Amino acid sequence: MYGLQSESTAGKSHNLIQVEEMAAHYLKALRTVQSEGPYFLGGASFGGTVAYEMAQQLQAAGEEVALLALIDTPSLGHMPSANIEDDELKIMAYLLGVGANVPIATDSLEQLSPDERLHYFLEQGKSGLRMPADLDISEIRHYYHLFRSNIKAMRSYVPQAYPGRVIFFKASDRDSFNPANPELGWLDLAMAGLEIHEVPGNHITMNFPPQVQVMAKLLKAYLDSDTQN
Repeated sequence: MYGLQSESTAGKSHNLIQVEEMAAHYLKALRTVQSEGPYFLGGASFGGTVAYEMAQQLQAAGEEVALLALIDTPSLGHMPSANIEDDELKIMAYLLGVGANVPIATDSLEQLSPDERLHYFLEQGKSGLRMPADLDISEIRHYYHLFRSNIKAMRSYVPQAYPGRVIFFKASDRDSFNPANPELGWLDLAMAGLEIHEVPGNHITMNFPPQVQVMAKLLKAYLDSDTQN
């Protein structure tokens, strides 16, 4: 299993702003370790959007995509709350409240200076959001801009019908920032069917232990079955 990291988080400038060009870029990296299919693809949240487009481009090139899994990935018409990407305070409140279980109102954050807000976010996030212990303020600013850029790219992407099957893992706990039914927009696009599995946790915590073990068990069953076939 290989993880694909944004160029921006790898210390390079973030020049990729459209989902289609991100997918093409990551496919080049993917082919350096596996030159041909079958491919098994998946991604969480916006990462699922990129994985979906990667699968489309692989199919168009005549390659086999054996598995495509989306982890609570928003769909067209079922996106995160309007304009959250344009409000730093809302982003912080969302990540702390949903991801770190530290409820805080944007009014409270507004009372702090910009640097104080970032320090507070960093302190709370290192425990609740599993942030690296050596993460610093400059990196938090960087991730904030990446978060904004990714949501904008997700909103502007218009997915086309996909000829294969799509596996969708939906978080059981919904919040006010994420769509109540993110899977709905994928239903008419997955031509071979959309299989939905509800996983404990919310949009963020479903990817952390112990909740992630539930998803891992389901995913392993698909991988074992598809590999045997």
